Amino acid sequence: MIKNFINENKYECSFDVSIKNINSYRLSLKCKYLIFPRNVSELIDLIKFLKENDIKHMFLGGGSNVIFCCDYYDGVIIKLDYFKEISIRDCVVNVGAGYSLIKLASDMSLSGLSGLEFACGIP
Repeated sequence: MIKNFINENKYECSFDVSIKNINSYRLSLKCKYLIFPRNVSELIDLIKFLKENDIKHMFLGGGSNVIFCCDYYDGVIIKLDYFKEISIRDCVVNVGAGYSLIKLASDMSLSGLSGLEFACGIP
C-alpha cells in the first residue's frame, strides 16, 4: 500500500536503507522507508497518508544529536533536506525545518538580531 502511494506520487525514497551516513553519531540503523519530500505540498500529502493508514513515522532534520534505540526502524523516516529556506526581514525570521541551527544563529547575528546566541555550539 505505501509503496504504491510513494510510486504514484513520485516521492524521492529509499527502501530498507542504512541511515548511518545521515546521523551525526554515524550509528548503524536501517529503516524500512526513508522519504525526502521536496516541498510543503508533498509533506502534507505524505503526513495525511501516513496518519490515515496508521503508519509509524518520524521526522529527521539534519540528523545531529539523534540516538536511535534500535537497529531497525520499521516505519517511515521523513528527512527534511529540502526544507532549508530562510528569509529574514526586519525582525521576522522564517526558516525551514531542515536548516542548520548553528547556521541560523550565525545568519541572525549577521543580520543584527539576537536571542539565538546559545545555539552557536549546537550542530
